[in-house]
Amino acid sequence: MKRKSKVKTIQLLSLAFILIMTYGIYMHELVHHEIFRYYGCDSTITITPMGGLTTPDDSDPNCVYNENMIRLHAMNEIVTYNLEIIFFMLFVIAITIVVTASETTNEPNKTKSAQRNPNSHF
Repeated sequence: MKRKSKVKTIQLLSLAFILIMTYGIYMHELVHHEIFRYYGCDSTITITPMGGLTTPDDSDPNCVYNENMIRLHAMNEIVTYNLEIIFFMLFVIAITIVVTASETTNEPNKTKSAQRNPNSHF
């Protein structure tokens, strides 16, 4: 693989990784938003370069914090962090396969000279 095409491939894979992770962060924060909404709280989702944040509206009189709400938020954190690690590892494996496959398909075939002549008896 040529150097320029390798750089472009890595750039595209990096962009894809950033987009996938941003989507994952948004979906995680959306679950927090839905938990707040289920318990009668208005909330706002903010996506930052370092992650995301869902903040409840404290002035909402309908917002009631209870033990179940806190458990749901904790379960969302546990599930998301574990899934993000799995997705990250799958992405690294996929990049490794793509780069390895592209390098092996572009190598010259070295085994042709080592092949036996079918007409030769030895």
